[in-house]
Amino acid sequence: MSDTSQGPGWWQASDGKWYPPAAVSGAPPVGAIPAPETTKGRGLKIGLIAGLIVAALLIAGAIAVIVADDAERAASAQDDVEVLACEVTNGGFMSAQLRITNNSSKRSTYIAFVIFAARDGSEIEKSLAMVKLDPGESIETSAPTLTDAPAEFDCRVERVSSSGGG
Repeated sequence: MSDTSQGPGWWQASDGKWYPPAAVSGAPPVGAIPAPETTKGRGLKIGLIAGLIVAALLIAGAIAVIVADDAERAASAQDDVEVLACEVTNGGFMSAQLRITNNSSKRSTYIAFVIFAARDGSEIEKSLAMVKLDPGESIETSAPTLTDAPAEFDCRVERVSSSGGG
């Protein structure tokens, strides 16, 4: 044992002392545990960590683009739906008359979610209308309920979901 290496084959233990090659073949002295080699594989670990960081940043960027695209598409689809009237059906139920126009370049399925509310703004019921339209096609449809219509009520499009082009 020594405080410095005495030549080839000597090894440094965790106690900071250097041991001769002969000590390797037998059990190491008490408290003498070979020090880990810190340089082997270090470059590989750093490269792996850097690669994982780059991958995480790319994934985060892709998610941001998808979310922004979805928000833009939802806003565009919202513009494609117009409330024509809030009506009472022959059966006395609330219904919203809608015009849905596909302003996208692809065949699209639209789902328009409609809220029916009392004049004070409190929600009475929800309904939906679903249509599939070719590019440029427009249709008038309804979003009916099975809820008795009060004397006065309003209806509005809450949100629009579309798949296809817009």
